[in-house]
Formats: sequence, structure tokens, C-alpha cells
Amino acid sequence: MTTEDFTVLNLLDGEPVDMKRYLAGGWRSIQLRRLTAGRQERLAAEGVEHALYVLRGQGSAQVGDRAIDLRPGVALTFPEGSATNVRAGTDELELFVVTLDA
Repeated sequence: MTTEDFTVLNLLDGEPVDMKRYLAGGWRSIQLRRLTAGRQERLAAEGVEHALYVLRGQGSAQVGDRAIDLRPGVALTFPEGSATNVRAGTDELELFVVTLDA
């Protein structure tokens, strides 16, 4: 798995994003996740795909050897078989997470 397999999107411009360009499969679940300041959580796409959207706060996602800055309006998609470590910054990080069938 390489960093080229991941897609980073900015949704703040208001334009719709055709997710079929980035992920295959149907919606499985949605969840609002909150990570307290400094907390880290691993999100693995085992048999599923994920998309997360940052609603509030700042933090980072570690994708392989690449650190992606997370801030409101940033979306990150990752395919089946991949994983990322998400860490909240100095404040709570609020994420909207979509899980899809792979």
C-alpha cells in the first residue's frame, strides 16, 4: 500500500464530490467521532472502505510515512486493506466517518 492509494479532498469550496471516483461499494455506516486532545486512534479498513471528514479541531493522520494535516473541511478517503493513525491536536478533534462495503 502506498500513499498514492489515498485521496485527500477539501470540501470547503462547496462543490459536490463524486465519491464513486474514489471508493467502490455501498454505504455501511456513518459515525461522528470525537478524539480528546492528544488522543490517537487507529482506523483500519479491514473488509470495508472509509472516508472521514473533519468537522472541528485540528490533528494529523499518519498514512505510511506521510503525515496529513487534519483541519475543518479536509476529507480523507482510504481503500480496503489500508489503515491510518489519527491523532487529535491540542483541542478535541471531531470527525464524520463513513464506512462503506468494499
